[in-house]
Amino acid sequence: MRMLFLSIAALILIPAGCRQPQRSLGDAVDLQPGPVVVEGDFDDIDAVVAGILPRFHMIDLPKGTDDPAKRHFVLRTIDDQPGVLTFQLHSPGRIEIECMIGRFGNLELESRLKQALADRFLQILGDVAAPIKP
Repeated sequence: MRMLFLSIAALILIPAGCRQPQRSLGDAVDLQPGPVVVEGDFDDIDAVVAGILPRFHMIDLPKGTDDPAKRHFVLRTIDDQPGVLTFQLHSPGRIEIECMIGRFGNLELESRLKQALADRFLQILGDVAAPIKP
């Protein structure tokens, strides 16, 4: 009887082949609730936005500003959620990126979008042309 109990306990406590796959740390999104500051050319904003927003299934509706050191974009997601994307020039070559997606915000999507925009700025930094690469 004792042997039967130990066998059942072993089957319950040590399941073979039933483990859940482990997520690597690379799968996680670095959630950044605030703005991101990146090195880049302020003149490249249109090229950066045009290259990144389609990947996130968003469109932009440029909104004019009187401030030459600030650019605003009004966004729409594929499921008709509103968004705002702002670029602020802090000093030559230093651009702050801030965004809000959805009526109440979407921290994961906002973080991914800011990171993709920052990566694109760095990718085309110093280039004369900014080809869109898949």
